[in-house]
Amino acid sequence: RTPMAAPLDEETHAFVCPGDTEKRLSASSPVASSSSSSSLSSSLTIGRGVEQDCDRIVATVPGFVAASSSSSSSSMVYIDTPGRKCYVPSLDDTVIGIVIDRGGESYRVDIGGGRQAALSALVFDGVTKRNRPRLEIGAVVYARVIVVSRDVEAELSCV
Repeated sequence: RTPMAAPLDEETHAFVCPGDTEKRLSASSPVASSSSSSSLSSSLTIGRGVEQDCDRIVATVPGFVAASSSSSSSSMVYIDTPGRKCYVPSLDDTVIGIVIDRGGESYRVDIGGGRQAALSALVFDGVTKRNRPRLEIGAVVYARVIVVSRDVEAELSCV
């Protein structure tokens, strides 16, 4: 557990990491801690930082579990990430991104900013048109920001 300045109620707030599953989320949720897993997914609305994977609820970001009830029968579970800000790319920053889309000769990469970044398949070191990399969606890349403009998306070059 991370030490906090103000103590939190253990029953309603628990710190979770990406990959923590529904048992950890539902146990810390004040909404339905006694519910079974089948009724849990039907009584909860999935919010920010949480996703449903088949019949499991999984945290996708680190933070504190929070719940808000919108009506008497359903409520929303989400992850509160205090102090998290949107990344603004700067020239020559090194970033870790996730490939979210691929086109003919380029990829769209999520770098945690307000917009995605573009990564050309030909900007890798030692790459030619014949031996360019074939990245799948979900691949993690380590890259450098080479073009920044407030009007267009950032461009990346793999390091």
